[in-house]
Amino acid sequence: MDGVDNIGRFDECLKSIREKLRAMPLVVQFPIGAGRELEGLIDIVEQKAHYFQLGDKDENYQTKEIPSHLTKKTQKYRQELLEKLVEIELEKMVEESREESPILQKYEKKEELSGAEIKKLLRQATLTGRYFPTFCGSAYKHVGVKLLLDGVVDYLPSPLDVPKITVYSPRDKNKTGEINCNSPLSCLALAFKIIFDDYNNKLTFFRVYAGKVESNSYVYNVNKKRKERVSRLFLMHANDKEIIKEVGAGNIAVAIGLENTVTGDTLGEENSPWLLENIEFAEPVISQAIEPKTNEDKNKLKGALNKLKIQDPGMGEVHLEVLVERLRREFKLAIESKQQRVSYRETITKKLAEVVKLAFEPNPGKGFEFVDAKKGQEMSDKDAEEVKEGLEESMSSGLLLSYPLLDIKATLLEGKRHEVDTKPGDFKNAAVLAFRGDGVAEKEKRIKELGVVLLEPIMQITVIVPKDYLGDTLASLGRCHAVIENTEEKEGESFITGKAPLRETLNYLATLRQLTGGRGAYSSYLSHYQAVARDTLEEILKEKKLLNTSN
Repeated sequence: MDGVDNIGRFDECLKSIREKLRAMPLVVQFPIGAGRELEGLIDIVEQKAHYFQLGDKDENYQTKEIPSHLTKKTQKYRQELLEKLVEIELEKMVEESREESPILQKYEKKEELSGAEIKKLLRQATLTGRYFPTFCGSAYKHVGVKLLLDGVVDYLPSPLDVPKITVYSPRDKNKTGEINCNSPLSCLALAFKIIFDDYNNKLTFFRVYAGKVESNSYVYNVNKKRKERVSRLFLMHANDKEIIKEVGAGNIAVAIGLENTVTGDTLGEENSPWLLENIEFAEPVISQAIEPKTNEDKNKLKGALNKLKIQDPGMGEVHLEVLVERLRREFKLAIESKQQRVSYRETITKKLAEVVKLAFEPNPGKGFEFVDAKKGQEMSDKDAEEVKEGLEESMSSGLLLSYPLLDIKATLLEGKRHEVDTKPGDFKNAAVLAFRGDGVAEKEKRIKELGVVLLEPIMQITVIVPKDYLGDTLASLGRCHAVIENTEEKEGESFITGKAPLRETLNYLATLRQLTGGRGAYSSYLSHYQAVARDTLEEILKEKKLLNTSN
């Protein structure tokens, strides 16, 4: 908040929160000074002034009386806060059909409410999820960070305030249960982040939902169905580690030793396993090639990519750019990045029966499905599993342009085991040949027989621009072959939703920023895949130097 009229700018910030975020701020602080003249903060609840030494990382602030020229402003903010809190409390009282609280009675008698009483009302308002205590300060200048953290403790819900959450049986996904911090489980925790420290130690961040986790002990990874040893436990304070012996329900800690655990895994009991809701990552729809410049970089690249895959899963154009930069900066790799490309998919459109005792058919929207319909005793269930494994391997690389295959149903009709000649892996290889054929000619024949088509990702898009830019933005989306589903104006901004091919909207964010002078926002996620038009397919084939219009 640079400038002289910092109070006016603060009020403008509050207005922006209400209008753009559609949130209800409850002001508990306002600044003393602005920009380079920022001196401290006024605490409206406690009616005190906190002065900071700019740049002091320890934030050893001094608490003094409020300056006389800010007393009137403090009283105005405080009265507005009290009136809103009383209004919220009265609404809750009616909703819950309960009697008036002693705090309300005290307010009605025009008695002064203490800081503790105001904090109690503030916390109750915050727990509704509709109101937000609003702090201010400067993380860059180390002003107000400690006070903000105190506010987290004072107002945000603790683990004891959180309602019970649903857990799932790993054996039967339809079987569910409910747990909270007090549930009688020895351990239930979720790994939510993984990083590697300067000594190449894998640090697994996790939250405990029930029971506890102890250092130098074993936990059961429910997803991986195996025990893992927790060698050490830490609490993290920025980059500093505090060694601890155990961590209980409601807390977050870091473990060293969980070599097989990845983001989203549940740590629990082996004899009574429950799964917490997994972290779902969006399916990647963009790929990018990178090329190491030296043999040394080539040797180091695989390990670096494996680490990034474990600790930073995600998707999107910006995310890829960040990962490439991390390879250069953190792993000191000299690499050349290629242009980002769309990750297409393939599927079949025709039914083909009895290809070496297998039948294939389209399976729209259901992914890959394997049906074991063999009859008699000539194949074992283990042989059928080999067939399934071979088909799953085949689905990872398509027939047309080697993109993964989607939505195919494969039915095993018949097979025969020869006790002398059949070896492990034979049925897997037979399944691969049954689907892909042997050689270029058979592969092209399969493409025609199965009606293989290329699928492109269609994105659900949301664009937000100032209303004056609506026409130009719609025109730019039209050039991207977007189908506009809805436009809506809210408080001076236009919200546009629709669907567009990813191929046409790669780098659209840069276009939008240029069009709106940086005032537009764009987001997208995968909606579905659809077959590309023939002329588009020919363009893609030309790009890959694999022109082939036989389908």
